[in-house]
Amino acid sequence: MKTKLLLIDDEVELLENLRDLLVLTGFQVDTATSGNKGIKKIQGENYDVLITDISMPDGDGYKVLEYVKSREDLVNIPLIFLTAKLEFESQRQGIEIGAEDYLMKPIAIDTLEKAIRGALSKKDKREKFLQKNIQHFISEERKVKYHELRTPLFGLLSAIEFLKSNWTNLPLEQISKILDDSHTSAVRMNKSLLNLQRWTELSQQKIGIKTRISVTELFKEKIKKSDKLIDSSSSDIIFNFEKSQFDYIFEELISNARRFDPNEAGIEIFLSDKTVRIVNRHNYIENYGAFTPMPFSQINREKYEQQGLGLGLYLSKVYAAQNDFELTCMISENTFEVTLSSNV
Repeated sequence: MKTKLLLIDDEVELLENLRDLLVLTGFQVDTATSGNKGIKKIQGENYDVLITDISMPDGDGYKVLEYVKSREDLVNIPLIFLTAKLEFESQRQGIEIGAEDYLMKPIAIDTLEKAIRGALSKKDKREKFLQKNIQHFISEERKVKYHELRTPLFGLLSAIEFLKSNWTNLPLEQISKILDDSHTSAVRMNKSLLNLQRWTELSQQKIGIKTRISVTELFKEKIKKSDKLIDSSSSDIIFNFEKSQFDYIFEELISNARRFDPNEAGIEIFLSDKTVRIVNRHNYIENYGAFTPMPFSQINREKYEQQGLGLGLYLSKVYAAQNDFELTCMISENTFEVTLSSNV
């Protein structure tokens, strides 16, 4: 199938000459005499490459580029600018929006053909890269969900089958231990399913009424003796937050910090007027710097076994934003820090 081009220029004679030469070179070419007319053609046809003049009275080349980059289905289509005057600011503007190339008029057909072939090659590489990473993400997402739901389920099924076959011959102490392990597996699976439900309902979720929550009292009540609470505020710290969402964030951050504390030495909690910072030690994370929670994302999962779907921190970040707070994560050589701070 021939490569399909759209050529846009208000200089009709130049437009027709370039079209004829490109057709002879082996391309299929449509034309438009203004940016607005070009956008209408783009809306109705599928093009492989767009070539447009910049300065046109009825919708310039930047308008065409901005339209293409605003559409998810068109964002990877290469756009080549033709211009009679190449200025740095003009070029910078186009590159920032996503122009593929700039060519000076008058343009030789072999130069234009080379630019088109180069743009198609870059487009193909982008699509392959994107597809590879999408497939990797889907694969990892499925792997995480399958593993996390399968593991506790198999534990439950094994325990039930074992008890069903042997319960009359087992001492009460062993039965109690098996039931405790089964309960742990059930709680783990239930948490994963609830997080999965929370994630699927995010777009439809309505924020409840915010209430005044005493953060100081909550942390004093819930921390363990091994934890270290550092309160630099002169008074009780109050957050205006939807209570169920704050409860979720609190439990998630505290349980995460304790779970990944290698020696169970205790976690550090820093309180100030508008900020809560929770710090735990680690001995396995290698990627230092800011960490952005994403759905089904877990740090170094390929090296280290982790429970959960990788949704807790992501949900906490979304809930924080819905209540005018920001949740950020920072990894250093020995610590993992999560900060919850008010934007108001």
